[in-house]
Amino acid sequence: MADAYSHGLEDGQWNAERTYKVVYPRKVCRKPIAVTSTQEKEAIKQYMQEHGWGHAECHDRRQ
Repeated sequence: MADAYSHGLEDGQWNAERTYKVVYPRKVCRKPIAVTSTQEKEAIKQYMQEHGWGHAECHDRRQ
């Protein structure tokens, strides 16, 4: 029973990470680095708003 629980937990964590984790390449070595800090998240949010990022459907409706 404990093995099944551990397996399910690992699968759930893997699926959640694959779906929700945001990473970007480091400038020099190009290895991925995860977005974790509030400061990084706020900077990304600001950048996306300033550059008009959004759902394609939303942009299509505005035109």
